[in-house]
Amino acid sequence: MKLLKNDQVIKLLKFVVAFSLIGWMIHKGLIDFSVLSLMAKPQYIVVALLLGFLNLAVANWRWTLLLQARGFEVGLGRTMPLTLIADFFNFAIPGAIGGDVVKAYYIAQDHPSRKMEAITSVVVDRVLGLYAMVILALVAIVVNVEFVVSQPELVFVTLTSVGVFSVMTLFLAASLSKRIRVFLKMDLILEKLPAGQVGKRFYEAIHCYRAHGSTLFYAMVLSFAAQLVAIGFMIFVGYVIGETGLSFATFLFAVPLGFIISAVPIAPAGIGVGQYAFLALFRMFSGTETNLGQISITAFQVTLFLWGLVGGFFYLKKKKPNLQEVEV
Repeated sequence: MKLLKNDQVIKLLKFVVAFSLIGWMIHKGLIDFSVLSLMAKPQYIVVALLLGFLNLAVANWRWTLLLQARGFEVGLGRTMPLTLIADFFNFAIPGAIGGDVVKAYYIAQDHPSRKMEAITSVVVDRVLGLYAMVILALVAIVVNVEFVVSQPELVFVTLTSVGVFSVMTLFLAASLSKRIRVFLKMDLILEKLPAGQVGKRFYEAIHCYRAHGSTLFYAMVLSFAAQLVAIGFMIFVGYVIGETGLSFATFLFAVPLGFIISAVPIAPAGIGVGQYAFLALFRMFSGTETNLGQISITAFQVTLFLWGLVGGFFYLKKKKPNLQEVEV
């Protein structure tokens, strides 16, 4: 009971942080809802909903390919409801990855004899999505390296991006390469860790993807496509509110990094944290006092929330998850 209360207090505090950040930005005039209301026209709402769904659908296609590569007989019609349910829970669980936990539960529940492989597909899907974000940000940095070097804040962001990229590259190399697996003696290392057998099974499930190079390639292509759809959404918001002067490089730099920061489990679906991150990144890179960053991410979050409500409908039709039931 005490642990339950502590968990509820932590969740409450994270909601307080999220809405405190939103409140502070509104007080400072950084989020202008009168500007955001310009999108409240039927034609703009339809375009926003279509772009939001396309972003979710492309990401779902990536996950479906990863499942099919491991022999799961699933199609887009079966996985899309789970992706929408995950979107729903992104707004109920702090951070932008809370929905992945629920998605992993349901896919494991549907395949009780292959729970580890099912859960691993969600992990690999998330890693490839984050990897694409970092690569796109680094591309923007390289293209604008002289400007980046001249800005101390951007140098720090660049070093952080390079660090994240290096860690993720090493993780993928260690997980997929047979030579590195032998060289690092990964099996021996995992055996010595707590819950080593579970760790070995998890590692083996990821390692099996080395035999599906073409699938991993297409999954990365879809990861980039999902990011480009999100960028397109924010360019569309700029068009609607009349902010059309920002370069594509600004979006290419700010959007992937903004999503990475939003994924930190501080607030539900990155609300509040995302607004502040997008505000700073757009202004930092463009060198202007633009408010497009936080306006566009707010519009994007509202759009995903509306699709999350559809996911809530699918959730009500399924057995409610008890995550303690998942034994891997």
